[in-house]
Amino acid sequence: MNINVKLVSVIILIQLVTASLVFVVTRAYYSDQSPATAAVPATGGVMESSAIDLRKMPTPDMMKSLQKSPPAIQSDDPAEIDRQANQYFQDKDYDNAARLYRRVLELSPDNVGTLNNLGLTLYYLGRSSEALEMLRRGSDLQPEFQRIWLTLGFVESGLGNIPEAKQALQNAIELGPETDPGKSATKMLSKLP
Repeated sequence: MNINVKLVSVIILIQLVTASLVFVVTRAYYSDQSPATAAVPATGGVMESSAIDLRKMPTPDMMKSLQKSPPAIQSDDPAEIDRQANQYFQDKDYDNAARLYRRVLELSPDNVGTLNNLGLTLYYLGRSSEALEMLRRGSDLQPEFQRIWLTLGFVESGLGNIPEAKQALQNAIELGPETDPGKSATKMLSKLP
């Protein structure tokens, strides 16, 4: 049994030494082989390079926080902000999409398309009462805007409010059964109990 303990100890020691050696060699390789950060042609074309300081490299947590930071709005043009918000929505970054849709509404409070988009975004964020508030506000402002009725029907059905969902979808269909929103409303209505 004493021989087994010594053998296991030697194997562990060899593994530790090997791992340490691999770490040192790898670190030295990447420190010495870092890409050049500045070219200095005035000194005969010599490239200067700086070693990578691993302590200053961003960690995965730092990268996530950088990705989550709200984007700077570069414009006061509602159309440009709306375009950016739509991109965030498409990327499923609903927090930033909602923030930008709210900015559009600050600049253009009666924009029913934005109320529709914000309502859907808030629903996906789990903020259902706010979503319904935006959608109802939009349907009151512009009852002939078909898409808001479709979205309202979708959200109401998702919340289990079947009679309200049916009414909203029926409103969307009445505004044009042959349009894309009308066809979607018809399909959704047929699946409701």
